[in-house]
Amino acid sequence: QETAKEAVPTSTAPDSTMTAPPPKGNCSEGFMCVEYTDDLAVGNAHAQFKPNDDCGNYGIVRFRLVENEFRIEETITTKLEDRANAMYVFRKQPKRLRRPSELRRASELLGISVPGMSSSRRNSEVASAFDWLVAVTIDGFVLYRNLVSLGTSQLLTLKLPTNVRNVPIRPMHSTSALSFASNETIFVAGTRRHLYLWNIASEQLLRAVDAHFGRILNLLSISNPHQNLLISSSIDHSIKIWNMENIFEKSYSISTMDQPIERILIAKNNPSLAVVQTRKYLGIWDIRAHRFITTLVANVHGAVVTDCLLAADGRTIIAVESDTLLVWELRTQSVVHSLPAPSVHQIVFLYREHYLGVVYKQVDTPEHKMARFAVYALPSFETHFSYEYPCRMFRDATLMKDGRTVCLVVLFKGHDSLQTIDVVEKVFKHKFRPRQVKKQKDVIVHRVIGSPTNSNHIIVMDGDARGCVWDMKNRKLLRVLPNFNGIVSSDGKLGLYAPTKGGLYIIDMKSGSTLRTLIGAVAEGVNDVITAFTPNSLHVLYYHNGHKTLRCYRVSDGSLVGTFRPHAQLTCWTVDASGSTIVIGGQDGSLLSTVLYDDLIYEEVKLKLAQLPSRKHLADYLHVPYGTSQMDEIFDVRNLGAVTAAVTRFKSLIGGGANSK
Repeated sequence: QETAKEAVPTSTAPDSTMTAPPPKGNCSEGFMCVEYTDDLAVGNAHAQFKPNDDCGNYGIVRFRLVENEFRIEETITTKLEDRANAMYVFRKQPKRLRRPSELRRASELLGISVPGMSSSRRNSEVASAFDWLVAVTIDGFVLYRNLVSLGTSQLLTLKLPTNVRNVPIRPMHSTSALSFASNETIFVAGTRRHLYLWNIASEQLLRAVDAHFGRILNLLSISNPHQNLLISSSIDHSIKIWNMENIFEKSYSISTMDQPIERILIAKNNPSLAVVQTRKYLGIWDIRAHRFITTLVANVHGAVVTDCLLAADGRTIIAVESDTLLVWELRTQSVVHSLPAPSVHQIVFLYREHYLGVVYKQVDTPEHKMARFAVYALPSFETHFSYEYPCRMFRDATLMKDGRTVCLVVLFKGHDSLQTIDVVEKVFKHKFRPRQVKKQKDVIVHRVIGSPTNSNHIIVMDGDARGCVWDMKNRKLLRVLPNFNGIVSSDGKLGLYAPTKGGLYIIDMKSGSTLRTLIGAVAEGVNDVITAFTPNSLHVLYYHNGHKTLRCYRVSDGSLVGTFRPHAQLTCWTVDASGSTIVIGGQDGSLLSTVLYDDLIYEEVKLKLAQLPSRKHLADYLHVPYGTSQMDEIFDVRNLGAVTAAVTRFKSLIGGGANSK
């Protein structure tokens, strides 16, 4: 084809012959796209005269190379308005049609009639059946069917949707992946991330499928009496196998958000309600029905959400948006209170949600850093307590088990020290340097973790994988945890150690020794890993950024319960109070609700699985009434859709009245 582009017409040669320099390889025949013009004097030496008035700007011909001359053997089409940027030839293995009924069925399948066909020809061997030539144009594809056995041919034109184009990146190349499926009755084109399927007999576009998250690279079809499959691979590192028998069934869209999910909060007393935090807004979800309800944002033109909290009853949301502390009432989806809050580092509920603690970055310079810890009474938002302190780095305030004692990392005499405060009584309780020995010069505190069982015990992380357990009341070092990542079970007995180079271990918090090995030491390079206990401490979740899989292990025996590979990169997850439902947030803004199926721990997990909208057939099989759920009678998530519509209409009326004034 490249040699055909270099062909130059001569005045002595006939119209169907063009001379050419010697080809670069073994080329004797093929197909090429030619350009037609009314006048060769224009200067286009690669063009030909238009054969008739009905001719387009371009055409496709079959040529044969004889003594360095391209001789046009057959003109396939002359009605192309745009250049064919690429052409592909598809061939099928020879097949013998043993019975006349098979040939008649093939004729009906192809949608053409075969008049005057003798019985001897029906029983003859088909040497080159179902051969195709596919030309890629800017707005679709041109298909040429060469049926040697039937003595006929057919030209088909398949058009892409009006908003989709085959954009070439270089000559004689196409980024679209092409294939024939369902015994060559369906033509499939993978353009960008979508699959487009045409019926060859009617030349109609049947369906467009959003197949991948990246550009489709290759397509392969498998058609036999037992399998009718289409395999697609994409630049997003995924391979998908499509069943062509049900690809035309109705599909249901999954709601996603247009921003990566940064945080997921589930209401403690209403587990069907979830608040999803992104950079620009908050999303409200009904995770049981997997339904996106609405978004919450005060400034729709440029909001930046940095932190949020969800009340246990799910009625109130506190968020930091664009240096403003907002209190959202979810029933009316409106802001009931706002407070200027510049440079907020952390917000936390205190003392059974009666108070709100806020850590401010009061002064943030390379030479000096000053933080302020403010406590506000809820719901009046009156200032209850305020304390300014110097610090080496801004770190989160740690809430102790009693819910009223807060531990802060302060800078005292040039060293990191721990300061505990009773926020209800406004009393400073303890202050000391967490040194193991008195001669130790300095300890840089990376993080402080409160003990889930004792209000006087804290865990000081002086490194990424090293911690020390301290008794705050007696200022005493209890034990050193040399291999510990800061993950503690709800009963305080177990911890996790997951080094970035590979491995996962359960450690004993009393002795610091390894209690059970879940993943042995493997050489996989340095990867980001996320690990956590479920709220009931019965399972361990482990996400590996290299494998992009979320694995679940049973704590009792260390066995692998299951492995889940999400369709996109995982950014965060949360688990409900029962420990059986995992809500996963993706980089692409999708929210996934998964059930931890472990029938050894959760005996009623099959009934819970049958309650999912995607498992109605299981509910019918188990005779479980579908749709029954334990919800708050006063605050029902299902009514939020109507509330959202009413709020939208009310806001539009207010906006219209303001504009009219």
